[in-house]
Amino acid sequence: VLRAQPDAGIMGKGDNPIDNQRPKMTPEQRQAAREKRHQEMQARRETNLRETLTAAGFPDKILQDAVIAFSDAQNKERGDNHDNIRQLNQAVRNNATDAEIAVILKAISDQAQADKDQRTKALKELDAKIGYTTKPRLEAVLTIAGIIGENGGNNGGRWQNKGGGNGFGRGGQGNAKAPKADA
Repeated sequence: VLRAQPDAGIMGKGDNPIDNQRPKMTPEQRQAAREKRHQEMQARRETNLRETLTAAGFPDKILQDAVIAFSDAQNKERGDNHDNIRQLNQAVRNNATDAEIAVILKAISDQAQADKDQRTKALKELDAKIGYTTKPRLEAVLTIAGIIGENGGNNGGRWQNKGGGNGFGRGGQGNAKAPKADA
């Protein structure tokens, strides 16, 4: 007989073996572990983005530093509305009044508009530093990597094409062909 849960003991369900495998941490240790994971993820994202830019023909450290600083700032900005979303979730689950929910929704909307305004300003500053709007290949790489564009959401700067590799000659060129520019 197979069982999904441990045998029930006198006091109810037995020990969960998964819980016994996790180290017990204080809130401070959990926070430190979260910060460490965040730093490791940020370092991987930076490495991936530098590799992508270099493979695309943009090995200049000053350009890469500007893109990474922009990406890091945008990732930090994206986190600002998460507290409002958590509050909204809590309010809905706790049967808050419509008026209370409306206040939180307004805060979310206001933060989203502030984020949009900040991003527009930051994009202008990035363009002034690296001139991506005058370099179609760079603009394309930044768009694909999720650094710029309406779908901005940094995916770490890597992408795969159907031919394998990163689309810049290492591992294949994929199946897509660029349309010819009008002469």
